Amino acid sequence: METIFLVLFILFISTLIRSAFGFGDALVAMPLLSVVVGLDIATPLVAFVASLIAITFSTINFKQFEFKVMLKLLLPSMLTIPIGIWLAQTVDEKIIKGLLSILVVLYAIYNLVKPNLLMLKDDRLIFLFGGIAGILGGAYNINGLAIAIYGTLRNWSPKKFQITLQGYFLPMSIVLSTNHLLFSKKLDEEVFPIFIYAIPVVFIAIAVGNIMNKRLALETFKKYIYVLLFIIGLGLLLKTV
Repeated sequence: METIFLVLFILFISTLIRSAFGFGDALVAMPLLSVVVGLDIATPLVAFVASLIAITFSTINFKQFEFKVMLKLLLPSMLTIPIGIWLAQTVDEKIIKGLLSILVVLYAIYNLVKPNLLMLKDDRLIFLFGGIAGILGGAYNINGLAIAIYGTLRNWSPKKFQITLQGYFLPMSIVLSTNHLLFSKKLDEEVFPIFIYAIPVVFIAIAVGNIMNKRLALETFKKYIYVLLFIIGLGLLLKTV
């Protein structure tokens, strides 16, 4: 029973972060849950929770979606996922994750020290960031990092940041969840019972995170994003070393 409460607490915190900032749930939940219940349970559980979050946000905010922006991010991501899979199979994971984590940490520090100096005035590079997101997603399931960095460079409002990322994650989450439904061996025995318990916890976290998102001013929101990126990058680096 203590294990269930710990799992639900981790899912609450990770969902709260994603609801408030638009990303970061898997990067928070996966390392912790893999220790508590193991990767074979944590991986499908996080995928199902991510799908639930994305579907909930899509239902609530469907009319506010900017489909052109979402498609410009999704199309290159879908095309470059195989590159990421190939990289994961051929290049030393520690090298890629080490370089990535250093870049994310440096980017976060730079923007915390000298905010707003690096900004994009238009969407000319959107396909590039979408492609990078697909590579990172295919290799290490961390596609949200590239989209989050692009959102900060474009100076998105907290609401646009949140909605765009949730719309982007929806098809990705559905694909991953379908894959787990087809191939995971522990769904009926362990994953589904935990997921049922998690549903009300996830909805509460979504509601609280949504309130936080609406109350954050743009500059304050961006600072929190940079701090979150710094923590995630540092976590990846420590895990890699």
